[in-house]
Amino acid sequence: MEDTLETNNHLSAVIRHIFTLSVVFIGIPSAFYLLIKGIEGIFKFGRKKFPDKYLITSGLGTYSWEILLYGFFIFAFSIWYLFIDKGGRLVPFINEIRRIFD
Repeated sequence: MEDTLETNNHLSAVIRHIFTLSVVFIGIPSAFYLLIKGIEGIFKFGRKKFPDKYLITSGLGTYSWEILLYGFFIFAFSIWYLFIDKGGRLVPFINEIRRIFD
């Protein structure tokens, strides 16, 4: 399989690696958090607004369907970026890191 990561310079490689790590360590956990809180909110509050301190931070949404939508969007983007976009970005990222440290 051809390597899908084309590095024009070191700066673009660093930016791409930071973004990939951000998707893995921030995107997926936050998507799970929002999906869990959205489902929990459906059972606790139904169609009513959430209380002010229900989520970690305010401004993410006030209804359970909003939180579920945000969580689903972040999760779908993370899966698309890591496994579908140009054949997936996670495996070539790991291979490139291995190549650097070998």
